[in-house]
Amino acid sequence: MKKLLLAVSIIAAASCYAQSDMTQQSASEEKSVKQEDSANKPQLIISGSAEVHANFTSPDHTYYTGNPNGYRKTNKDSSMTRICAGEANVAFEAKGALDNGIRYGAIIDIDTMKDDTGVDKMYVKFSKDGFGTIEMGNVKGPDAKFIYDGQRLIGGTCGVDGTVVHDIDYAPGVVSPVYMIGYTNKATKIAYYSPKIWGFQFATAITPDTKQHGHNDKDWHAGSASNGNDNGMFLKGDGKQKPSGRNNIVLALSHSHEFENGITTKLSGVYLFEDTKTLDVLSYKLKSGSTTDYEKVPGEDIKLRKARSYHLSATVGYKGWQIGAGFINNGKSRTPKNALDENIGNFLSTEKANAGRAWNIGAKYTLDDHWSFSTVFHKTQRRVDEGQKAKGNMLTLAVEYKVCDGLMLFTEFDHISTKSTDTACRRYNMIFDNVKDKNAIKKQKCQLLAIGAKVSF
Repeated sequence: MKKLLLAVSIIAAASCYAQSDMTQQSASEEKSVKQEDSANKPQLIISGSAEVHANFTSPDHTYYTGNPNGYRKTNKDSSMTRICAGEANVAFEAKGALDNGIRYGAIIDIDTMKDDTGVDKMYVKFSKDGFGTIEMGNVKGPDAKFIYDGQRLIGGTCGVDGTVVHDIDYAPGVVSPVYMIGYTNKATKIAYYSPKIWGFQFATAITPDTKQHGHNDKDWHAGSASNGNDNGMFLKGDGKQKPSGRNNIVLALSHSHEFENGITTKLSGVYLFEDTKTLDVLSYKLKSGSTTDYEKVPGEDIKLRKARSYHLSATVGYKGWQIGAGFINNGKSRTPKNALDENIGNFLSTEKANAGRAWNIGAKYTLDDHWSFSTVFHKTQRRVDEGQKAKGNMLTLAVEYKVCDGLMLFTEFDHISTKSTDTACRRYNMIFDNVKDKNAIKKQKCQLLAIGAKVSF
């Protein structure tokens, strides 16, 4: 009997041990499956930055003398010290990968500024080694990402692409030295970037409608918020629409190389073209019995030249030095195709105008892990009418000091000089004829000093 009980005990113990082992194995396998599932799920990454700065200006304006009202005021009080606080950016990125090597992600980029908070970029992307990357949504395309000129080296607030445009009035007719006419910015698009082969990389993007953002309704109008325009060419004023492009296509090619002696090079060429939409704008005519006062009348369809612009850029680096240069040629992009009535407003030019050209050259020197110094000079020019050109010269100097990872102190100095023409000034005043005490600037000079800090995470 005792032997039987002993045998039963041994069998029961063995059974319990086997069951325990199987349970542990099952739990281990379940844990492994859960870990594998977790590894396949996208991971969330949060990043962003916040900046605050103060700037001081010393404007010197010469106003257009052809204004019969003699006004002497512009859009901005350029003599006033401005403190810019609360400008911040927060980006949420979900990244994942499939077993076949395809990587995927979704990015939501939010600008969080006082009284102006909203989604800045929102898109999804797919990539695979040997294939390249596809991005779809509201995102900048190759016309922004494939630029390696002097402007991309500047620190501080980015000069003419930063605080300058918010604090200084250019003379009418002067185009931006940074962006091509037809630039798609963050309009809804599909962009493709090839893998690098022997240092070469190709990119292309198609934007069906340059005014389209997110899931806005289709609209046959040109749109008041269309991308790719320039205040130096066209002012919305009291008009209903801005020029816009359909089937905007960007083609870009870049090449990068690092030589054995430490010299690095980056070269790029970007070309864009589109079907620019016919525009309906308001007209202006002299009031009955007056030789100086204008009134608005219903507009007419204006056929525009199609946007055809290109941007060439290059950067050379050696040790702590980088030197970059760029050239933009807008041709006659989005200019009126046919002769316009003299009283057509909104366009700061005649049908004999072009869309302008711009050059820049810049340099940056990184002293160590803390100090960096940068400068860039821009020159822009555009024919407003036969024998009349609007011009601009812009110089930016910046010094940055990295206190630690995530904290940057900076200072920036800008010297801006622009000059307009009689045609551009006259048309500017037509557009703003009901705005109290406003008159076009014929010549403008201004110095700006900015001091600030930036926190990144």
